[in-house]
Amino acid sequence: MTTYRLYFRDSMGICGRQDFEASDDRTAAFVAETLSDACSDISGGCELWQGSRPIDLGVLRPAQSADEVRARAQEIVVECEEAIQRSQWAIARSQRLLERMNGLRVKR
Repeated sequence: MTTYRLYFRDSMGICGRQDFEASDDRTAAFVAETLSDACSDISGGCELWQGSRPIDLGVLRPAQSADEVRARAQEIVVECEEAIQRSQWAIARSQRLLERMNGLRVKR
């Protein structure tokens, strides 16, 4: 597993940050895009990094089906969403994130 860092951005700059581990860049990109969408009421976008290497989200698309990637990344997303909500970052106030978390809990 490799550690990735996701930065959430708004008009003022970085409004949140979350570290997570994923098996590869494609899985990390899926996690980043899912979390970015979940926090889109606060954040206008995101950046994904692995160490000092930026990950270009526009280039990476899953080689497997979205369902296969989703199955591997779902647990990572839930852990990150919970950590974001507990953080002191501005992104923690995201109502959309809270709604997504509640929706995932219902599906479990």
